[in-house]
Amino acid sequence: MTIVFLGSGNVATHLAKSFFEVKVHQILQVFSPTLANAKTLADGVGAKYTDDPKEIFVEADLYMIALKDDAVGQIVAQMPKKLKGLIVHTSGTNDVMVLDKFDNFGVFYPLQTFKKNLEMAMENIPFLVEANSTINTQKLIDLAQAISPKVFVLDSNQRLNVHIAAVFACNFVNYLLTISHELLTKNGLELTIIEPLIQKTIENALTFKPENTQTGPAFRGDKTVVEKHFLALANDPQTTDFAQIYRLISQQIADRYASKC
Repeated sequence: MTIVFLGSGNVATHLAKSFFEVKVHQILQVFSPTLANAKTLADGVGAKYTDDPKEIFVEADLYMIALKDDAVGQIVAQMPKKLKGLIVHTSGTNDVMVLDKFDNFGVFYPLQTFKKNLEMAMENIPFLVEANSTINTQKLIDLAQAISPKVFVLDSNQRLNVHIAAVFACNFVNYLLTISHELLTKNGLELTIIEPLIQKTIENALTFKPENTQTGPAFRGDKTVVEKHFLALANDPQTTDFAQIYRLISQQIADRYASKC
């Protein structure tokens, strides 16, 4: 399969390099609004490059739009309607129908967070696919299976809810760990002191399901400890914002598990 990538960021970089390395598919071209970025990725996968939508090749088998969610509609509007290939985006939130001006369209969403400079084991990444026909769906399944055995056919609503769940599990958890790190650092401590706790928490959640492994003062209904923590955060100008997060989450935990303590 010949592929044109529209985008040169984190997702495009990892996908293009993965397809290039398995040598099953050929990357023909990389488009990016920033020419230097397009060239960098294209040079790494033996492809041509451009920053002009009018120069996008029109004879590829697949066009993969790997841009920021709010840029997908913009590039779609600039692409010629009569492209013969299958046009897909890699967004977790955009509906498949954002591509419905084309005859063949779908979604190819890798469920993972990416950074260009961090190696990824692509075979461990789930791919969520959707398309406007059975034939196109099978094409995307085959495409994904070239780099990962974990392929799921989900509709746009299911994918949206998976994306929301992922924000809670990844982005929000990482931000809470950032808060933990800052609290430790301001007291002359390292994040490593709670590393075993973090690892065990994730391990327990995955093994026994998170709703069955909740602990802590809010879970136990220990209002004295909760209030002490809240005041310690609220009375420090450096952590006032954290106090509000602490109170909100503690109250949600207390409300959810009040009858189980």
